[in-house]
Amino acid sequence: MRELYQRLRRLQREREGRAAEPSAGIMDAQSVDGTETCPTATRGTDGNKLRDGRKRHILTDTGGLLLEVTVTSANVHDSLAAPELIDAFMAEPGRLLKLVRADTAYQGPALAEGFAAHGVRVEVVKRPDGTRGFVVLARRWAVERTLGWLSRARRLNRDHERRPAHHTQMVWWAGLITLTRKLAKERLHWSEFRPERLDPRPARTGPAHAEASRAPPAHRHDGAPSPNRSTAPRGPAQHIGSQPRLPGRRPGVIALPQHRTRRHRPDHTHGRLHHGRRW
Repeated sequence: MRELYQRLRRLQREREGRAAEPSAGIMDAQSVDGTETCPTATRGTDGNKLRDGRKRHILTDTGGLLLEVTVTSANVHDSLAAPELIDAFMAEPGRLLKLVRADTAYQGPALAEGFAAHGVRVEVVKRPDGTRGFVVLARRWAVERTLGWLSRARRLNRDHERRPAHHTQMVWWAGLITLTRKLAKERLHWSEFRPERLDPRPARTGPAHAEASRAPPAHRHDGAPSPNRSTAPRGPAQHIGSQPRLPGRRPGVIALPQHRTRRHRPDHTHGRLHHGRRW
């Protein structure tokens, strides 16, 4: 799953006119609660977020595409998990990452040594002084949006996995769904591949078609309706207006009789409650 995402990520960056490998990235983490299937040995409590489960650490490019994902217990600090995250990404050849932007949690000697070993510089983006609540931070909003995309996946709202590696693959899977939808919007449609299959009839547009659509129905000069209209009398069962208008129904819709016999029960419950009442 990770390799497939990496190939599609390079393709998307090349379509946007950028290099396949980024030179700058953004790092952040998100804690989620664990269910009863999450073992105690691989879960913890995040005192800051009040979450009892695991924490996923992600590294994205400046556009929000995933670069690397790791999962730890929720009690692991962001600065302690960041060296493992950068080591996993820089382990493959051809990486060009030189700058990583993060929040104030990514500080400390262990983090500085781990990033310096790969020649990567850390830039801390701080919140403006005196601000409260949600604030859009420059260069960091992209990773926050990616975390929001991941939270939309129902499998990632909580941690249902027994192993952290399984949760990591679920994160890649959720990111792959978003990336493939983005790629599908930019592809050519069938009409652009095969223009000969377009409708050969001319489009009915223009002032002449607009005037014809607004014109009243044709009548004879003697006041009688035109011959192309049916003049046969309608019976009371055929006349739409003869049906009484029921509450909650649109005018002109004929109400069909409701069958309440045992043979016509939609669920065949034989006396059980259906839609809040007993048959």
